[in-house]
Formats: sequence, C-alpha cells, structure tokens
Amino acid sequence: MTLSLWLDEPSPARPALRGDVRGPVAILGAGLTGVATAYWLAAQGVAAVVLEAAVVGAGATGRNGGFLLEGTSPDFADLAARYGRQAARDLWAFTVENRERLLEVCAREGLACGLERGGSVALAASPAEAAALEHNAQLLAEDGYPSRWLDRTAVRTLLNGARAADAFVGGLLNPRDLGIHPVRLTRGLAAVAERGGARIYEGTPAQALAAEGAAWTITTPAGTVRAEAVVLALNAYTVLVDATWHRLVRPIRGQMLATAPVPERLFTHLWYAHGGVDYWRQLADGRVVLGGLRRLAADEEVGTDDRLHPRIQQALDRYLRDLGVPPVPVTHRWSGILGLSPDRLPLIGPVPDRPGLFVAGGYSGQGLAFAFLAGRMLAELITTGTTAYPRLLYPARVVCRR
Repeated sequence: MTLSLWLDEPSPARPALRGDVRGPVAILGAGLTGVATAYWLAAQGVAAVVLEAAVVGAGATGRNGGFLLEGTSPDFADLAARYGRQAARDLWAFTVENRERLLEVCAREGLACGLERGGSVALAASPAEAAALEHNAQLLAEDGYPSRWLDRTAVRTLLNGARAADAFVGGLLNPRDLGIHPVRLTRGLAAVAERGGARIYEGTPAQALAAEGAAWTITTPAGTVRAEAVVLALNAYTVLVDATWHRLVRPIRGQMLATAPVPERLFTHLWYAHGGVDYWRQLADGRVVLGGLRRLAADEEVGTDDRLHPRIQQALDRYLRDLGVPPVPVTHRWSGILGLSPDRLPLIGPVPDRPGLFVAGGYSGQGLAFAFLAGRMLAELITTGTTAYPRLLYPARVVCRR
C-alpha cells in the first residue's frame, strides 16, 4: 500500500476480531464517518462494534488533503437550481454545523486535530469560471455566508508571483475554511468512542452481509458479528461488501504527494482549482501537500486499487515547481479513493427496503465537509428513527431511480 503523510505516524494497534460477537449496532469502516457514528452512539449509551479492514483512518480519511470546507461538490447555484433555494441553504448549513460541532468536540475532548485557520481560495481559470464563482458569492452573501472575490492581481500576490498563477483570472476566498490533520482527528475520536464502550477491530474485513429476520450477520475471516442495525461507512469501498452499490458510489482514484519542510512560508490559505480537482496547502511545519491532475489519466484512475500513477506523479512534481516550491525532497507519494455519487451529493441515511441497514458515502470529494455530522445523523436515525437533518441526503433519492 502507498503511505500517506497523515498515516505515517505511530498508532496503537487494535486486535482483529476472533470469534463471534453481538452488538446493537455494527459499523463497517473506521474512517471518520464510521468512527464519528460510534462516537455519537456512545454519547447516547449505545456501544457499537466497528470493523475495519486495515487500520483506523486508512481509507479516504487518511488520504485526502485535510481540507475542512463549507459547501458541497455541486456549487450553491447548482443546488438552488436543482432543488430550490431552501434546500441549498439546508445543505450548506449542514456543512457549517459539521465544522462547528467538530471544533466543539475537539476542544471538549482535547483532541489534537492539527487545526490551521486561514480560509480557502477557489481559483477561476477562465472568465466563465470567474463569473460562476462570483455568482455563487452573491447568492451565499444573500444567505449570510461570508466570502470575498480576489482579482487576478490579488491571486498573483498571494501565490508570490509563481508561474502557476498566470493560469488564473481570480479566486473566491472563504475565510472560515480550515485545514486539519484527518488521521489525528479520527484516531483521537476513536479513542473517545472506545472509552464510551465502542469496540473497534482492525485487520477485519467484512466478507459477507446478510439479513436474518430482524437482525444482520456480518461474516469476517475469523468470526461473525450479529447486530440489529448495520452502518455501511465505507464510501468508495461499499461496493466490495455489496455489489449493488457499484453505480451509486463510483470509486475514483486520486494522486497526492507531500514534500519535506520548506523553510519559507509560501501559502497561507488552502488552495484549489479546476472545480477542486487540483489542491494544495502548506502545513505549519512547512511541508507542502499537493494533489490532483487526475484529468491527465481520467479513464485509468478508477477502481479501489491503491497504486501510484507515474505520469500524474511526475506532473505533480512539475506543478510544485510552477507553484514556486523550492527543490526540496518529496517524502511521501500516495493515492486515495473517493466515492462519486450520481448527483455528487452524499448518500446518508437508511437504505430503502432493507430495514436496519444504513449507509454513508458518495461524498464526491467533500468527505470532511460531511462525515463528522453524518455520524450524528446516523446515530439519531438508529436510536430514534428520525432526524432533523435534510432528507435530501437519504440514499432513496438515487436508489429508487435505479
């Protein structure tokens, strides 16, 4: 497997499941969604059993850029056009609450999440893209969300006159967006959930999932779990457990790298371009994290295999130089698998016609904007049967159209 910067830290190993266990809720996947669900269930006195094929945070949680952003993969104007202005407001508000509750829990539980403030800049590479970003800024401002348009000169200044800046005509600054260390967050949250009674088994892939009356049975290599409710918190890997999700959560591979610390401060914001496909940031210790350029081999970068793409990695090296990053060593190269839903909105909630089965995935590159609060939403649905969070996120909107 490739090793991301975030995962390259020691962590206590958890045992694999041996034998048969029972629990009120079984959660497949110990990324941020699965761990957050276990955390919120523990807060309500429900001790979940969590099964993870590798280690906590090993999937998309530990392989992204660590961008904690407001908003969805479809932009605000797109949401309003498709679902109405109020639905767009509700979805945007979900991502704001996701950030705020995450910050509250990090403070309350003393979690070292590597939070870095500074905001994000969405770059426009054409006048048409600039017009779309400015239109979104206007709509967001009307609904009370702060943002500020940066012209070409401002972008060039913030990028220190780097050659890459010549490709952009402006950018939209969201001052509230944050950078985080996604694995420290998830591992810290996992420890809190375990203190609340959750049991997390690593090295335990789910091999089969079957309904037996009012209960579910999950088969693993060395044991089984029986539970009244099951959460598929696998995102792009959902298809490995249940093939029916193949067209609902499409696995897409992305490429990333991280450098050794750069002595000077080059970037004070989170940066992304081409609709979020390319992105970079500089960490507090000076390292530059860069990902993207999937368009160079879009047909090849599909599936759940964790592998490097040499041509894209070489292009990322050139991009570093275009961004003005001095010739420091690249210390980490890795791939990450994101789950793309048909409409690029997450699928969070009960699975139609399968009582007791819940899912969270299809984040479409915006997992950190949804995953923490998705855990709370799922915990509410499991324990009370209802939630105040948007029903538009329920998988029924796409499952029922298959």
